[in-house]
Amino acid sequence: RALPLAAQRGMCSLFRRSVRGFYMPAHIPRVQAYAGTKGKGSAVMKKSGNDAVWKLCLRGLGIAFGVTLLLMAAASSLVLAGVLKSGGIAAAASVCAAAGAFAGALYTAKRRGTQKLVTGMALCGVFDVLLLFGNLLFVDTPPVGFAEICLPTLGAALIASLLSSRNVRKSAKVRRK
Repeated sequence: RALPLAAQRGMCSLFRRSVRGFYMPAHIPRVQAYAGTKGKGSAVMKKSGNDAVWKLCLRGLGIAFGVTLLLMAAASSLVLAGVLKSGGIAAAASVCAAAGAFAGALYTAKRRGTQKLVTGMALCGVFDVLLLFGNLLFVDTPPVGFAEICLPTLGAALIASLLSSRNVRKSAKVRRK
């Protein structure tokens, strides 16, 4: 291709030399340009499966809050129906929050390649802080027994992170394929 003289000498940042020696525009990543190319001596560049950590944590928080809200709706309908007594509301809230934290931490730890325990526990910490802020915003009284919700969520996130980081042995039938 006919390129400007500055680009041919490497002085222009609009073009860069690619892996195979061809000039290509600088705004196109090399991953897109050569994804899936095969052949002897060619560098196969494919995008890795790991997402950005913040996107993964946002999705995990969405799952955690979604599961918590669904279970809270079910628990509130049980309270209104009279199946669950009013003394068990705090325990039901702890169970719902722990189940949501378990689901969110399991999702993020399964999707994360490394540091599964740190990612799951960090997600649970952010989840607990957001629960605290929600309590402060929407309830007039300060949270007296916030440890009743915080400790079960931390335990559930720890269990989910440890479950996702264990090595599951494949059966002989799967290994033969």
